[in-house]
Amino acid sequence: MHLRFKTGFCALAAASILLLAISFLTGQTAPQLVASAPKCELSSSEVSVPLKQQLSGSFAKQLESIRANHRLYLRLSRLQALRPPGVLYTVYLEPAGTTTRVDASRVGYINFFSVSTGAKGTPFSFEVTELIHSLLIARPDLSGLQVRIASNGPPESTPSIGSIDLIAN
Repeated sequence: MHLRFKTGFCALAAASILLLAISFLTGQTAPQLVASAPKCELSSSEVSVPLKQQLSGSFAKQLESIRANHRLYLRLSRLQALRPPGVLYTVYLEPAGTTTRVDASRVGYINFFSVSTGAKGTPFSFEVTELIHSLLIARPDLSGLQVRIASNGPPESTPSIGSIDLIAN
C-alpha cells in the first residue's frame, strides 16, 4: 500500500513538472484576473457595473503593462434566468463614471436563450485589448472601468450575471 502511494505520488509529480515545462517552453501562462465585479441583475433599463481591480496602484499603468504582453478579455459568466428574457443585451466597456454610451465602447452582445431554470448559461468572452489601448490613449490617467449592459427591449424575465471579469491571457 505504501509503495503504491509513493509510486502514484511520483507519477503525479512528474506529470506536473512536465506540464509546467510545456507551459514555460510554449510561452503559455495561466490567465490573470485583472478586475472583476460580483453578481448583477439586469432590468429593462441600463445597468452600469464598476470593475474592481485586483491589484493596488495605478489602474492605467497596470493595464498598460499587461496589455503589452497579453490579450485582454471581458468574460461574463454564470448567466441565470427563470426563463429566457427574449431580448439581446448590448455590452459596453468604458471608463468608470461614464454616463453616456459611446458605440466605440461596445464589445458585443449577450443573450440568455440557452439558459433554463437553475442552469448556468454559457459564458461570453470578448477580446478587449484594442479597446483598452484606445481608452488608455484617450485617458492616460484612467482610474477605473465599468461595464454597461443595455437591453434592446423590455425583457420577459429578470436575468442575472454571476460574475464579470477582465482577464489577461
